[in-house]
Amino acid sequence: MEVTPRILLNIRQVTEATGISRASIYRQVKAGQLPFVKVGSRTLFRPQDLQSFVDRSVRASALSRQPAEEACEPEPL
Repeated sequence: MEVTPRILLNIRQVTEATGISRASIYRQVKAGQLPFVKVGSRTLFRPQDLQSFVDRSVRASALSRQPAEEACEPEPL
């Protein structure tokens, strides 16, 4: 039996899929970092928007761990 992929995910599904807390998800929504869809009172998320958010977060995290270029330059004598 084939399972139809979800077009929209609810907050519980997002927290289960990402391990990110409900409060953190809503903070990202409020900050404009995570797009969402309102259907009545429900806040729903498109899987592709969630994947883009995770990809951006991973890139930003990797960049923040790289040493600054000036730290790699030798000090003048």
